[in-house]
Amino acid sequence: MLVTTDIRLIELKVLENLTNGIWTDGVCAAPAAGQATALGLSERTYADLLVTLFEDRLLCTRGDGLRRELDTYEREKMVAFRDRFVIFLAVSSVFHSVSVTYRGLRRIDELRDQLRRDRVWSGSAYCLMVGTLSPI
Repeated sequence: MLVTTDIRLIELKVLENLTNGIWTDGVCAAPAAGQATALGLSERTYADLLVTLFEDRLLCTRGDGLRRELDTYEREKMVAFRDRFVIFLAVSSVFHSVSVTYRGLRRIDELRDQLRRDRVWSGSAYCLMVGTLSPI
């Protein structure tokens, strides 16, 4: 389980896992999927992170159900609907097919540079805030 106080590290890990094909089935915040747990997040926080990545246009989806929810949210842009969308992702036990956009690929490079500069990230291993190395 990834334990860190730097959310940039978690964002990088999500984008890299999708880009590198580690999460070939897509994203799923359900406890059984294990993705949220592997990142050290609650299901709701992980779902909130995914919604933010969609909002920032770093992820896109091909799945009909998720696409409809995302389109409705984009039309409404209300806080209440954002919460509903986060809950939808958090309780859904379905893997949603998503891909990283070109903007998302650029964000990966940006995050790597920032984390390297801040001495939080080093190549293939993550330097955790407690000073230990933990390959992910």
